[in-house]
Amino acid sequence: MKDLVNSYVEWIRQGLKVTEVKGGWHEIVTPFLNHKNDMIELYAKQDKDLIVLSDGGNTINELK
Repeated sequence: MKDLVNSYVEWIRQGLKVTEVKGGWHEIVTPFLNHKNDMIELYAKQDKDLIVLSDGGNTINELK
Protein backbone atom coordinates (compact mmCIF):
# COMPACT_ATOMS: atom_id res chain seq x y z
CA MET A 1 0.00 0.00 0.00
CA LYS A 2 2.85 2.38 0.84
CA ASP A 3 4.27 2.01 -2.69
CA LEU A 4 0.86 2.75 -4.18
CA VAL A 5 0.50 5.94 -2.10
CA ASN A 6 4.05 7.02 -2.98
CA SER A 7 3.35 6.46 -6.68
CA TYR A 8 0.17 8.50 -6.48
CA VAL A 9 1.88 11.38 -4.67
CA GLU A 10 4.69 11.36 -7.25
CA TRP A 11 2.10 11.46 -10.08
CA ILE A 12 0.54 14.53 -8.47
CA ARG A 13 3.94 16.21 -8.03
CA GLN A 14 4.86 15.60 -11.65
CA GLY A 15 1.47 16.84 -12.85
CA LEU A 16 1.47 20.11 -10.92
CA LYS A 17 2.59 23.18 -12.81
CA VAL A 18 3.09 26.45 -10.92
CA THR A 19 3.51 29.73 -12.77
CA GLU A 20 3.84 33.18 -11.24
CA VAL A 21 1.26 35.58 -12.63
CA LYS A 22 0.66 39.26 -11.87
CA GLY A 23 0.09 40.79 -8.47
CA GLY A 24 1.90 38.11 -6.48
CA TRP A 25 -0.54 35.40 -7.56
CA HIS A 26 0.62 31.96 -8.66
CA GLU A 27 -1.37 29.78 -11.04
CA ILE A 28 -1.40 26.11 -10.03
CA VAL A 29 -2.48 23.71 -12.77
CA THR A 30 -3.31 20.29 -11.36
CA PRO A 31 -3.39 16.92 -13.11
CA PHE A 32 -7.05 16.57 -12.11
CA LEU A 33 -9.79 17.10 -14.69
CA ASN A 34 -13.10 18.89 -14.31
CA HIS A 35 -16.38 17.86 -15.93
CA LYS A 36 -15.22 19.38 -19.25
CA ASN A 37 -11.98 17.36 -19.20
CA ASP A 38 -9.97 20.54 -18.56
CA MET A 39 -7.23 20.53 -15.97
CA ILE A 40 -8.31 22.16 -12.72
CA GLU A 41 -6.54 25.48 -12.08
CA LEU A 42 -6.16 27.22 -8.76
CA TYR A 43 -4.55 30.50 -7.82
CA ALA A 44 -2.55 31.14 -4.65
CA LYS A 45 -1.14 34.27 -3.06
CA GLN A 46 0.63 34.72 0.22
CA ASP A 47 -0.78 37.54 2.36
CA LYS A 48 1.32 37.94 5.52
CA ASP A 49 0.84 34.67 7.44
CA LEU A 50 -2.04 33.46 5.24
CA ILE A 51 -2.24 31.75 1.88
CA VAL A 52 -5.23 32.92 -0.14
CA LEU A 53 -6.65 30.38 -2.62
CA SER A 54 -8.98 31.10 -5.52
CA ASP A 55 -10.29 29.25 -8.53
CA GLY A 56 -10.83 32.49 -10.43
CA GLY A 57 -14.58 32.12 -10.07
CA ASN A 58 -14.74 28.93 -12.11
CA THR A 59 -16.80 26.96 -9.58
CA ILE A 60 -19.54 29.58 -9.42
CA ASN A 61 -19.49 30.10 -13.21
CA GLU A 62 -19.92 26.38 -13.82
CA LEU A 63 -23.05 26.29 -11.66
CA LYS A 64 -24.88 28.63 -14.05
